[in-house]
Amino acid sequence: MVKQTNEAKSFMRDSQRYMSLPYNPALKERARALRRAGNLAEVLLWNQLKRKQLFGLDFDRQKIIGNYIVDFYCAEKAVVIEVDGSSHDDKAEYDAERDAFLMGLRLAVIHLRDGDVKRNLAGVMDFLRGHPALTTPLEETTPPFQGTPPRETTPPLRGTPPRETTPPLRGTPPREGNNSPPLEGVGGGSSFEGVEGGSPLALWYDQNPDDIAEFEKQMRRKVHYVIKPQHLWGSIAEMARTQNEELLRTLHEGFKYIEDESFASTFQGLFSEINLDSEKLGKKYSDRNAKLCTIITKIAEGLEQFSTNSDTLGDAYEYLIGQFASGSGKKAGEFYTPQQISSILSAIVTLDSQDPSTGKKKHLDSVLDFACGSGSLLLNVRHQLDSHGISKIYGQEKNITTYNLARMNMLLHGVKDSEFEIFHGDTLLNDWDMLREANPAKKPHFDAVVANPPFSYRWEPTEAIGEDVRFKNYGLAPKSAADFAFLLHGFHYLKPEGTMAIILPHGVLFRGGAEERIRRKLLTDGNIDTVIGLPANLFYSTGIPVCILVLKKCKKPDDVLFINASEHFEKGKRQNRLLPEHIDKIIDTYQFRKEEERYSRPVPMEEIETNDYNLNISRYISTAISEEEINLGAVNKELLALENKIVAATKKHNEFLKELGLPPLP
Repeated sequence: MVKQTNEAKSFMRDSQRYMSLPYNPALKERARALRRAGNLAEVLLWNQLKRKQLFGLDFDRQKIIGNYIVDFYCAEKAVVIEVDGSSHDDKAEYDAERDAFLMGLRLAVIHLRDGDVKRNLAGVMDFLRGHPALTTPLEETTPPFQGTPPRETTPPLRGTPPRETTPPLRGTPPREGNNSPPLEGVGGGSSFEGVEGGSPLALWYDQNPDDIAEFEKQMRRKVHYVIKPQHLWGSIAEMARTQNEELLRTLHEGFKYIEDESFASTFQGLFSEINLDSEKLGKKYSDRNAKLCTIITKIAEGLEQFSTNSDTLGDAYEYLIGQFASGSGKKAGEFYTPQQISSILSAIVTLDSQDPSTGKKKHLDSVLDFACGSGSLLLNVRHQLDSHGISKIYGQEKNITTYNLARMNMLLHGVKDSEFEIFHGDTLLNDWDMLREANPAKKPHFDAVVANPPFSYRWEPTEAIGEDVRFKNYGLAPKSAADFAFLLHGFHYLKPEGTMAIILPHGVLFRGGAEERIRRKLLTDGNIDTVIGLPANLFYSTGIPVCILVLKKCKKPDDVLFINASEHFEKGKRQNRLLPEHIDKIIDTYQFRKEEERYSRPVPMEEIETNDYNLNISRYISTAISEEEINLGAVNKELLALENKIVAATKKHNEFLKELGLPPLP
């Protein structure tokens, strides 16, 4: 091994010399053309590399090195990645010359086959994450080969697990043991089909028992979890395909391992709602095992047709939740906020709170959804700022099934266990110890709060709750509707410079009694920033129109912005829909505080006070279309002219009738 730093310096000199050759317009144009016409496999891989999914490394695409154009190049690691199609077999001599030239520059060359990238992108990324050329510091890389290099110029070191270096939970794992072996052709075209003893990772575990602890330590450092080889999807799918009698027991063991040991933080009860011993699967163990073999085999066959990267799998999970919600009627309100509405809330809370017109915040330390359901709203906020824009997301959910849905949703969207915390508990009782912190210096507060709590939820507030710091200065919401109780809970934990957006029924805008007193105090304290009225029948759980309240503890304008979007939607058979232009109009109006007739208006507090703090949108924005004023004189003149024409026509007609000897018209 070359350990002197002058080796790295020599590489840099050689590289700079060959990358600063005289300007070649034809080669430059060829590189640009390749970038524009890149095949599907290159585009899929580039989408991962440009988002720095490989240890945060920067890659160039269609890089000119000497007189050659390479697919992907990483200067920091001195690595070239080539995606080879079937046509490359006809260019073997050219490829060999190019690779020899690159190796002369001390560049490592990794070859991938486009079929593997298209079929199993997640597996290809896992292979790259475990490749020594990308994991070993530059000073410690192997010196260049002499002559024509092999297809994989940096062979795996002993003790480094082959290919499945990242046990894939964040995406469908490589298809181990099925008809299509994992990553067939990647890095040299090797196939593991038919290898005795199971998958490559399983073999490595068997052959390197002393290295397992260190390997798993590295895995937890890089991707925050470990899954044993026998619990990977490929192994499970192979057991199902071969009707293995141990499948059911292996699933039980796998679920328990994931709950207790896979992650640094335990995920107790993650699979508590899955009953593999249900008699619906069969009365006897053998019957249940056989049924699961059939089900899993069918799923594996279906998954072969789709991309297996983490984004696709997470989106598919989200889609299934949405489809389940659409067929669940009123129960859907317990766990799902339609994406179109989530987009509005998430866009609002990520804009600058003091001056939204300046655009999005660059970073949020924390986001809270205290009635998070399946977690789709939290993920939408995360998506607004990309995966590194939020330090940690927090959620709370009372329903145990929905709570587990939320945790799975986070993991399947690639959110590391250290980047989120979902608590199972009752929001109104505030039984989350973290939120009950008595020390003000340690009490958590959040940059953004979003929520879609259950509408008009009946609750039983006690005398002790009346003294709760969340409600003490405002009073308690009525037993018949806890809407303001949910609002005050979230508002209490909002940072002074934060933004809160919550979905509530229209009743909170105008109902009297205790709700009127709470509403009045929020208004006089200057905490209600915007009221947005949405169309009816947008939700799976109710057909009533709802509103979005935007609240801030500190806001600049001394008015309340009203947006009446109730008439801007596309009508559907079962549900109405907000189209992208409707969503953009709402967000744009909020961001720039626009005034538009029959749609939006900033209303001064004096006017709201004269309306007894009633926030009914129709009081401030009229949707009535004024009738066109009628000119009675002109209409009368027109009628007289018509009357004269009728008289003249009748007279002429009667003359014809007289000639014919027929009686005249009256």
